Amino acid sequence: MQLYSPENDSILLQKWWIDLSLDQPEFENLFTKPLRNLSALGAWIQAPTTRFFYESDGRGFWLCAWIEPLLTHGAQVGAWTRKDKRGTRQQVHAMDEFYEMVLEKSSVLIGLTRQYPKLHELHLKLGYTYVDEFPGIFDGHPVYMYKMTRESRDARAAVQSEIREKRRVRKNYHEHERRQVIEQQQFEQPIRGDAGEIRGPEPEGRGARYAAIVGAGRRSIKDWWYHKPDSNHQPTG
Repeated sequence: MQLYSPENDSILLQKWWIDLSLDQPEFENLFTKPLRNLSALGAWIQAPTTRFFYESDGRGFWLCAWIEPLLTHGAQVGAWTRKDKRGTRQQVHAMDEFYEMVLEKSSVLIGLTRQYPKLHELHLKLGYTYVDEFPGIFDGHPVYMYKMTRESRDARAAVQSEIREKRRVRKNYHEHERRQVIEQQQFEQPIRGDAGEIRGPEPEGRGARYAAIVGAGRRSIKDWWYHKPDSNHQPTG
């Protein structure tokens, strides 16, 4: 990732600000009201305590990440990725590079977001752990805090595996629930007779009952066929 230079990158910053201004929900989730002004945003990025990194292409910034010192050995970090680059290998590689760089000098990283629970799993997969909610401090909205240490970062593979397993369990559960609803609806659906009257579902027939018995292994098909009350067949041989 490249370190922002006011002399060389001011046009990229202006383009980024214009693009964000055209997508207000994106802008409002990223910065508080004072930083939605181009001059204020530029002053913050160029402040001696801020380190602003980026990746760019022909459309301007597609990834931005920044660091601000926190006490002695901590840092507050933030990041933004353009919508068409989110979830790509380029993004993952660039963010891995960024976090490894910051963790070389800081023992704890603090990340803040308004977008909970939308970005909760993403933070966990990056190596953060959830800390707490702080009501009302982001233009009247709550902010959710996460922290990252070297230990939590190294444990992210196990966390990602756990998230995948939870998703699989939820998917199977919802699929089972969906099938039960469909089966119940099919059973309860009224049947229209020849005269147009609506009848309830047909009662279970003898064949269906004996099929269930056979399926449960309590009686063979041959035994059922030759000994059912209305059968005219008799065993031979």
